[in-house]
Amino acid sequence: MVEYEQRRGTKTQRGYGKDYQAERKVWVRMVAEGVVSCWRCLKPIPPGGDFHLGHDDNDRSIIRGPECPKCNLSAAGKSSHR
Repeated sequence: MVEYEQRRGTKTQRGYGKDYQAERKVWVRMVAEGVVSCWRCLKPIPPGGDFHLGHDDNDRSIIRGPECPKCNLSAAGKSSHR
């Protein structure tokens, strides 16, 4: 298990550092207000609903915005099989 975690890298190396956390806090407030849609499927995210803050598919330094969990996990699965 330790070897697996080392291969994955730190949270920052995977794109979840302090800038990501700060941006997520902004989106949490907007999602709570019910004014956000998934950037992939464009369906509304319900007020206070579960969401993932998605990265660009080709450049993890770019945060695209909130995604419904289904879209985010689907994209991650497709990415791992490339």
